[in-house]
Amino acid sequence: MATTTPMTTYRFFTTEQIDDTVVTRPVDPYLQGTALAELLKLELLQIVESTGCKAAVVDFTNVKLISSSVISSLLGVKRQLNANQVPFTLCGMSDSLRYVFRSLNMDGSIFQIADDVSTAMVSGTRGTSYYDVCGLPSPPAEEAP
Repeated sequence: MATTTPMTTYRFFTTEQIDDTVVTRPVDPYLQGTALAELLKLELLQIVESTGCKAAVVDFTNVKLISSSVISSLLGVKRQLNANQVPFTLCGMSDSLRYVFRSLNMDGSIFQIADDVSTAMVSGTRGTSYYDVCGLPSPPAEEAP
């Protein structure tokens, strides 16, 4: 049975802890702007560090818009969490948000993206792509001799 710690509200995220995973939810439905992107990154890293969790999930259920600068900040968060061996999963995206990540070729290759929090928790949050394991883009296909 999962142990759930009640939600805590930060400036940009609400959080809850489910077992060893911290689940964060952006407060603002419109995530745009360079300044906001940097603040989101700093707060998300602070949340993960302060909870000491072994995995992190960001639930975008209430988010309607995300800018490229925020996506770039999420890449920075992922890089730092990978360095500390903390799996990072995104979930709860609307079809339009998911389309943005797919069109940037980040759905499944760079970010682990689940449909909802329960799926993210059940499927595990450790990445299995070459990028997640090595921090590099996938290698070219080998040619047959």
